[in-house]
Amino acid sequence: MLTRPISSLWILCAMFSVLTFGGCGTEEESNPDSDAATSSDTAAADTTDENDTSVANDTNVAVDTFLDSTTADLLADSPALDVLDVQEDLGLDTSEVSDDVDTADAVWPTATWETFTITKGRGPCPPDAPPCTWSWVLTPDGAIVGDTRGTPFTDQMSFDDFTVINDILDDPAFMTLMEQGFTCGQPPTDVGISFEFAPTPSTLLTQNITGCALAEDLSGGYAETIHATLTPYVGQ
Repeated sequence: MLTRPISSLWILCAMFSVLTFGGCGTEEESNPDSDAATSSDTAAADTTDENDTSVANDTNVAVDTFLDSTTADLLADSPALDVLDVQEDLGLDTSEVSDDVDTADAVWPTATWETFTITKGRGPCPPDAPPCTWSWVLTPDGAIVGDTRGTPFTDQMSFDDFTVINDILDDPAFMTLMEQGFTCGQPPTDVGISFEFAPTPSTLLTQNITGCALAEDLSGGYAETIHATLTPYVGQ
C-alpha cells in the first residue's frame, strides 16, 4: 500500500532536483558553471593584485628617483649645504649616513699663542756627517717650518692633529708645566728633546721633556702626546 506514494514522492524530488541542482543525491555535486565563474573571479583578483603591486613598485622607484634628483639639484645650487641636512629636509632615511665631520670645511681652531717648537739632538754625531739635530716650529695656522739634519722642510698639519696640539697648548695645566717643569721617566743618555713655547710675543718658555717623550710621561701625558703628534711631520 505504501509503494505508490513513496514512488510518487521520489519522482517529485527527482524532478525538483533536476530543475534546481541537477540531481537528487544526498551529496553535493559540482556545478561546472559555478566553478568556472569562481576560477574566473580568482584569476581576475590575482591579476588585479599583480597590477596593484606593479603600480606600487613603479611608484616607489619614481619617488626614489625624484628624491635622489632633488638632492643632487639642491647640492648643486648650494654647495655649502650638508648632504645629511638636505636628506633630512627631504624626509629621507639618514640612519646609515655617516655623520663624520668634513674637516675640509671645518673652521680652523683659534689659537692664542705665538709659536711652539720641538728640538731634538742625538749624539755623539760623527764630525763628517750631517748634524744630528731636528726641529719643528709650529704656528697657529698649522704651518710647520722644520729642519732634518741640516735639510729644511715645510709641512702643514691636518685639522685633527692641530686640534689635538692646540687644545693642549691652551690648557692652563700645560702652561704650569712649561713654567715649573715636567715629571718624566728616566731618559736615554744619547738623546735630548725639548719644548720651546711662546704663549705671547714677549714670553719664551723652555723645558726638557726627553724622558716624557721616550720613557714615561708622569705629567698627564701632554708632552708625550705633543711629541707623538708633531714629529711625524717631516715635509712633503
